[in-house]
Amino acid sequence: MKQRFSVAVLALAAFFAIATSAGAASLYAPLYSAPGDKVSAWNAGADGSLTELSGSPFDIGQAPAAGLSGLAFSPDGTRAVATFSFSGGIRAITVNATGSLVPAQNVAGSLNGGAAAIAPNAKFVYQGVFGALKGVMAYTINASGQLAALPGSPYSSGTSFEDVLITPDGKFLYAVQSGAIRPFAIAADGSLTPGVPYAFSGVDTIRMAPSGKHLFATSFTDNTVAGFVIKADGNLEIAGPPVPAGSTSVGRYALSHDGSRLYLSDYNGDTLGSNIYAVLVYAVAADGSLSFMGGVPTASERPRDLALSPDGRYLYGADLSSGNVFAFTIGANGMPEAFRMVGSIPSTSTPLPWVFRPVQASTAAFAAKPGSSSLTYSFDGAQSLIPAGALPGYAWSFGDGATESAATPTTVHTFPRAGVYDVTLTASGDGCSTAFVYDGRSTICNGAPTAAKTVRIDTPPWITSLKVSPSKITSKTNIKFKLTEKASVSFYAQKPLPGRTVGTSCKKQTSKNKKAKKCTRWVRASKTFRKNGKAGRTNSVKFTGKVGKKQLAKGSYRLYAVATDSAKGKGPARTAKFRITK
Repeated sequence: MKQRFSVAVLALAAFFAIATSAGAASLYAPLYSAPGDKVSAWNAGADGSLTELSGSPFDIGQAPAAGLSGLAFSPDGTRAVATFSFSGGIRAITVNATGSLVPAQNVAGSLNGGAAAIAPNAKFVYQGVFGALKGVMAYTINASGQLAALPGSPYSSGTSFEDVLITPDGKFLYAVQSGAIRPFAIAADGSLTPGVPYAFSGVDTIRMAPSGKHLFATSFTDNTVAGFVIKADGNLEIAGPPVPAGSTSVGRYALSHDGSRLYLSDYNGDTLGSNIYAVLVYAVAADGSLSFMGGVPTASERPRDLALSPDGRYLYGADLSSGNVFAFTIGANGMPEAFRMVGSIPSTSTPLPWVFRPVQASTAAFAAKPGSSSLTYSFDGAQSLIPAGALPGYAWSFGDGATESAATPTTVHTFPRAGVYDVTLTASGDGCSTAFVYDGRSTICNGAPTAAKTVRIDTPPWITSLKVSPSKITSKTNIKFKLTEKASVSFYAQKPLPGRTVGTSCKKQTSKNKKAKKCTRWVRASKTFRKNGKAGRTNSVKFTGKVGKKQLAKGSYRLYAVATDSAKGKGPARTAKFRITK
């Protein structure tokens, strides 16, 4: 057997202790207006339950209230930015080891700003601004989270912008202006070059598919939602006609991480019937067009903002008036089900777009051991590093076309035939593994190659049968054996001698062990001889009891055999008894 490590495992234990000790999936809800600029935060459990973080809600504003308008996290989850609409500008936030938010720097406090986005490369921050100063502000952000305005800001000066999004490849930015969505090309230095705006009446909020192929927008004048194709040059092209999204005041929405479903809040209860508050579900076609799938009532709760958990299993929202926080399990076909209450926020606050702190990648590690047959192996990934508090996942690819996924790290697999197989374990926490997933403002999953590990397994050759026939040696005696794969088999004879049991072994009798239980020990009685054998057939070699120039004496013996393949993989020994009478 041979094992070759194809992906190196990095020692990231210290990093995980810092970045994820608050729990891998932590949900943050920025709150607008009274009781001030605060952010409620929870750790999300494996069952979708929420446990409020110590110190929540966090005060990140300034007196008087500056009109908190959004929150975005850096990919490593240690830095964030908060934006404000009442001349509050933008503020750098430090995220400490427990997940608490601590204001670290206030920048350009005279700005009236909408939501901000941190670029996927973690080098730049962008914010739509309106009021006395208009345009799109750009900032650099360093490793400690400090912001500095980029020369040339604001871009498209004189135009008011609010919502901004960035494509996952970091090439384009989209900003909402009155009645249009304007694209910008992002240069390597972070500067922006404005493109031609796409007219969309009453555009309110925009969202980005994690694939970067589609953008979605709602219209508060037409009460519709539409999908757009993001073209190679960054321009937008509408994908099918806009679809109804309630008859009055279209709500907020979230996208599934695979981009196949859009979830929209109907907080006026217009779609399913009079005052039936609901979450509306739309299917997203391959071209980005939308079709209505149906709605799921939220009882008496009027849903405002929505957020999907990093693993895509739970959808969260809050009542517009009471502050009750609810959760749905995402069931078959992407439909929400199992509605339940899981928390609350201050009822006097209006929830803004919610955001999950980015889940960090796991580090995969596993051991492989041969099992009870030539092709069966046990695999143990228990030494993989999963972010603290995350729901673990272990996905196996065995190199023979078979795969397996489970929440537990151990498994057993039988290969179909002897050979060499690249076995890969992909470890995940809350669904985050190797892929980098970005929603246009914040990172959802800061995936990394360390989440996958490959070990090359060369199944050892097994002797499936071994027989000395006839067992009483004559001139017609042959050694017959079968192999699981082509190999060289080493043989030698052993003879039995009396011994004493010491532990699990049979040892030569001594004065110290002479009272121990009697046993038979087998000792080498000849030199080694070898025979090449083929797989799947009976191999035969003539045996007369003579090895080299030495003829074995009369007595009882056993033949000891071990197979070794061309890659030096060695299988377990097999034995067969025989007797020499002449």
